[in-house]
Amino acid sequence: MKLWCFVARHDRRARSVALRRLKSFCAVAETGSFTAAAQKVRNVRSSVTVRIQPAIVRAL
Repeated sequence: MKLWCFVARHDRRARSVALRRLKSFCAVAETGSFTAAAQKVRNVRSSVTVRIQPAIVRAL
């Protein structure tokens, strides 16, 4: 039972991180700017950049 609770919590965190990355990515695509996207998702620009940068590098 303890193992199942650990896995369920871990998956929830992973989903949360993935959702934040997706929201940040969409905001950058919509606004065309990291600064405007950060304001839209109510976060700082550096945080949005860190979330998006790995996705951009993989796409290249």
